[in-house]
Amino acid sequence: MSGKVWLLLVSLSLLWGGSFLFIELALEDFKPLTIVALRVSIAAIILHCVLHYKQVKFPWDRRNLMLFTVMGSINNVIPFSCIVWGQQTIDAGRASVLNATVPLFTVLLAHWLLSNEKLTPAKLLGVALGFVGVLVLTGPSAFNPDAVNSTMGQVAILIAALSYAFAGIFGKQLNHLNPLVSAAGMLTASALIMIPATLLLEPIGSFQPNYTSIFAVLLLGVACTAFAYLLYFKILVQAGSSNLSLVTFLIPPSAMMMGVLFLKEKVSATDVLGLCLILAGMAIATGLYKRMAR
Repeated sequence: MSGKVWLLLVSLSLLWGGSFLFIELALEDFKPLTIVALRVSIAAIILHCVLHYKQVKFPWDRRNLMLFTVMGSINNVIPFSCIVWGQQTIDAGRASVLNATVPLFTVLLAHWLLSNEKLTPAKLLGVALGFVGVLVLTGPSAFNPDAVNSTMGQVAILIAALSYAFAGIFGKQLNHLNPLVSAAGMLTASALIMIPATLLLEPIGSFQPNYTSIFAVLLLGVACTAFAYLLYFKILVQAGSSNLSLVTFLIPPSAMMMGVLFLKEKVSATDVLGLCLILAGMAIATGLYKRMAR
């Protein structure tokens, strides 16, 4: 890959890794569902503006709207909500590491849901290694009654990863559409789901968010969602899906680094070991280590 593509990959990893940092900052004043509703709404508006600028027609037929609703639910509503809820009790760095299990869940789901992507010994080894990393991260604290909130937070992040894996498989149903249209469609559906849900479950009360939390929410919607999708598709066109998958390895270190720098989070040896095991398992399970070696 060229240096330009590597720069784009690192930039995307910083945006997606930064989302864990901005969620942590937004939670100082905003409630979880409110953060998600604002994030997807802001991003949807921006992407529709991009579509209008590019003069790309948006499909409003029933079939595509149903696809957008399903994809928006499993790729935005569920995982975004679980991640924000989970980060109320766990650090941004650890959340990003647990979220890196998405490819492992995808390998398992593909075995059951797709006829041409069955488990092989190498894939099984990679999945096993990755989930050993998860066990290292959760550790004995998972069985400690005093740490139940932290444990539930980690489980929420794993549910988000599982939902992303379902989205990765279901997303093939949208291959007939312009990727930018798909992104705008599922974010629009997500906003239409999250806005009434937020108003119902998190009534707006009297609160005065500070500039930091407001700025964090704006960055979540503008940079970490809308702009990140545009960058994602740019890399996809220039470097292909195989090289794009390398960003998965860059997100957790980016998030952990920003957590240390801006939130004063501490990275333990357990965090590093768990991260290494998950990334190694991911590389083996997806065959990515072969492409990296080449």
